Amino acid sequence: MYCIFRWALVKDEVVYQQMLKYTDENCFGVSRDTQLRALKLLKVVLEGEGIEIFGFAHKTMSDRWEKLSEALSSSKRFSIQDLAPQYCSFFQRVRGPSPDGYSNNKINTEIYTGSAPPAYVQSSSTPHKGDLLEPFTKPASFGC
Repeated sequence: MYCIFRWALVKDEVVYQQMLKYTDENCFGVSRDTQLRALKLLKVVLEGEGIEIFGFAHKTMSDRWEKLSEALSSSKRFSIQDLAPQYCSFFQRVRGPSPDGYSNNKINTEIYTGSAPPAYVQSSSTPHKGDLLEPFTKPASFGC
């Protein structure tokens, strides 16, 4: 990580505090390159009505969910929760599930041991140490 030093002369104490708060909250740990990419993405989104990106995100997550469901459907060791379509207040209609990067996968341990209770695995894009075989307690977010 690198640090960029910049300076400005500011007469107003309130403006100085606002600038300090802004740089502390918005720039800490985020590279300039990443900020420029995010800005470009936002500009592209705003050129249209802006709603297209939400449809794209929903379609992408739905496609991933379908692929995961399909892959685990033939497994005897893992199963995935069955999610019913729900009303989406953003799109104003009922939509299928598209969880946000987490799934609650049940490990069917009874297949191998015959008597052990099922354990759970937390699947996410950023797995953490200790996720395996611990009960999944984070409530799933099934919004659109």
